[in-house]
Amino acid sequence: MSDRARVAVIGAGLMGHGIAQVMAAAGHSVAVHDPDSYTLAHVPDRIREILELVGGDPATLDRVRLAGSVQSAAHDAALVFEAAPERMEIKRSIFRELGACAPGDAVLATNTSVMSITEIAEGLTHADRVVGTHWWNPPYLVPLVEVVPGRETDEAVVQRTIDVLDRAGKVAVRV
Repeated sequence: MSDRARVAVIGAGLMGHGIAQVMAAAGHSVAVHDPDSYTLAHVPDRIREILELVGGDPATLDRVRLAGSVQSAAHDAALVFEAAPERMEIKRSIFRELGACAPGDAVLATNTSVMSITEIAEGLTHADRVVGTHWWNPPYLVPLVEVVPGRETDEAVVQRTIDVLDRAGKVAVRV
């Protein structure tokens, strides 16, 4: 994965918009989708507030685009961060959709603190590309991100995830 990759963030709530800001600040092109149109529409405002708080470069916003669907956000992504509510049926539905629309070599990361990565990926044809990333709140201030493989996660996927997070200034720790 190049130093400047295309990243998708699915879910723009409490964690998702912060993850998008971190990735855009690291130079990545970031597409953000949220099924709630109000939440999605306010992503630029929320990122602008973060940039003002941390003294970030306003050009970071130029690297963020809003996407009207999961497919639109993920179709060309090298890395997808899912940041949906902690409900198994929601996460599994998103990962099924990502399997159909994200590139075949894209890393598919779920932001979760308590859910089994193996269970999220269970039955998916792309379970080897699913990895957990437990970002701490707020993601733009807390450097730690736990990287959690599932039973079927390919080791190269784990390493690619760690590498991208490290280059974004995070402290990626495999758990």
